Amino acid sequence: MSEGSMPTLVLEFCGEAIPIPLDQPFAIGRDADYVIDENPYLHRRFVEFSYTDGLWWAANVGSQISATISDTRWMPLTTLR
Repeated sequence: MSEGSMPTLVLEFCGEAIPIPLDQPFAIGRDADYVIDENPYLHRRFVEFSYTDGLWWAANVGSQISATISDTRWMPLTTLR
């Protein structure tokens, strides 16, 4: 990464690209920063991304549903439980 450039994380969901902010946690769920579904069985805050100490962190803040992180080819990289 070049000096002065900021690391970016982009959520791609259903053809939409959403940049994730560096300065605050970003939650995904049915009542969060980014709403993916209004399904009452989906957690209000399902997964949360944050940038701390030079690293991106992903946390499954729900308690019953696992989240899968994939690369651009949809190959699963990890599952958050």
